[in-house]
Amino acid sequence: MNRWSYSTYKSLLSVSGDDHYLQVEVPRAALKHDFLLDGILSMSALEIAMSGEETDPAPYIYAALEYYDKGSTSFRANLSNVTKEKHFSMYIFSSLAAAINFALPQCVRDSEGGKSSALTSVLGLFELMIGTGVLGWQNWEALMESPLKGSIDTAMAAMTIQQTEPLGDDILAAFERLGAVVDGLEGNAEACKAYRTAVSMLHFCFVEASKGLIRCFFLAFPVMVGQAFNIALKNEEPVALFILMHFGVLLDNESDDRWWAKGVGRSLVLEISDALLLLQTRFSGTPASQDGIIWARQKVGLPTLS
Repeated sequence: MNRWSYSTYKSLLSVSGDDHYLQVEVPRAALKHDFLLDGILSMSALEIAMSGEETDPAPYIYAALEYYDKGSTSFRANLSNVTKEKHFSMYIFSSLAAAINFALPQCVRDSEGGKSSALTSVLGLFELMIGTGVLGWQNWEALMESPLKGSIDTAMAAMTIQQTEPLGDDILAAFERLGAVVDGLEGNAEACKAYRTAVSMLHFCFVEASKGLIRCFFLAFPVMVGQAFNIALKNEEPVALFILMHFGVLLDNESDDRWWAKGVGRSLVLEISDALLLLQTRFSGTPASQDGIIWARQKVGLPTLS
């Protein structure tokens, strides 16, 4: 495995300190299943394109697109027949697809001088991660008999370890505001329930991120929030977007050593905060929502609102 794909796997798929399967099992599986090999080649091409080492990244971007399209087509064809032998490769590919879909819009935007929607990209990511979660849960026995078992066991144990340091006061205040915004909703008990679940899961993600024991735990958020919240996001409900904006802060915090996610969290906060400020609704004008928008923008380094 070349240095590009190895560094990506190390940042994306492994529990800290447990990456033996990255060096041995993933390349071995890729030699058996072309869709996984195509995913690795696509990811490697993207990393080269975004590394700044090439004066003309365009050929690598095009190669990444071709490999990903080829791999995705083969992967989808295999979804109708998920065998124990193929499951490990399919699970790894589906995880890789998340990182690829983080990075591709940035590459295309930069190479073509255009503007991509961070919200659209993240909503697409949510669908991919939900698919990965379904693939894992429906084939849990195969997953726990795969080379990933060690990392899964380590991750599950890590989640039982207590925080050594509490979340910062500003983050705790942000979650108090989130709770106040949800509690302020009237007449829709199902929506309130979905939003409370999402806020609780987001808090859990912030806690796990603060512990630093599981890489990319934020990718679990789309799977944990539930169908009702994801539907609200697709409908661009203001409170759902407000919660997602706070996810953007977490994403920005966690992207420092993950080249494929750099800038996405900040762009997400910018896009959602601008959209919420333009809404002429009761929600968008409340002190809690205004303070939340100001806080999120400050956390990702955006200009202070006038």
